[in-house]
Parts: sequence; structure tokens; C-alpha cells
Amino acid sequence: MSISIAKNVIHDAFNKEIVVVNLSTGSYYSLTTLAYKVWKAICDGASKDSLHEMFRNNASDENVETFLALLAHEGLVNVDGEILNPINAEELSCVLDSTPFQATLEKHTDAEELLLIDPIHEVDAGGWPRSA
Repeated sequence: MSISIAKNVIHDAFNKEIVVVNLSTGSYYSLTTLAYKVWKAICDGASKDSLHEMFRNNASDENVETFLALLAHEGLVNVDGEILNPINAEELSCVLDSTPFQATLEKHTDAEELLLIDPIHEVDAGGWPRSA
């Protein structure tokens, strides 16, 4: 099965952290530890099978599946041809926290309004730009 970054998602790496923004929801995420490595592997075209193989020493197949389900639930990735576990994000995070698979995905919602602003399309009849 192929895994791809969702079209409404942007991301960038900083040292050992990747910041991911879902432009549809305005939520942004910090990925560190194994989550960083999983995201980089997905960006490099890893399949589910290759992710399982890559993290065999750090996690069970179920842990990898749960983490992929969390990413899909948050709208960050698409997993072709398969419906992933539809439990809620809190339950998914609890499952991951209780395992040795240390994939940290921190969700932040404090900038949603700012990230969802569309100054180009949200204008009055005077248009944009307008000189003062």
C-alpha cells in the first residue's frame, strides 16, 4: 500500500523536528523521535510494508499501523486502498503512549484562526490591494 502526504499539508524539517501544517484545519504538529523518521520515510516514498520493516526493532506492526491511523485521522496522510482504524485521536495517542514505539506527534491548535486567514479572497467590494 502506498502512503502519501495529503494535498492540504505543508511541512518543513528543523534539526530533529518536523513541523507539519494542515491547511484545511489550521492545526499544526510537531513530529520528533520516531515520528520524525516515519514522516521522512513517507516523504521518501516508503510503503506500509517498508515502514514495518524499517521499524521492526522499535515497534510491532500494530504500533506502526496505529501511528499511520493517527496521521490519517488528522488528515496528514493518505493510505491508498485501505480504511484505517477509525477510533478517535485521543485513543490513538493513548495506545501509542502505552507502547515502546516512541513516536511523538504533538498537535497545536492555538494558531488555527491565523493559519486559516485568506486575505486575498476575504475582501470587500473595494478589492485588494487598495491604497490608503
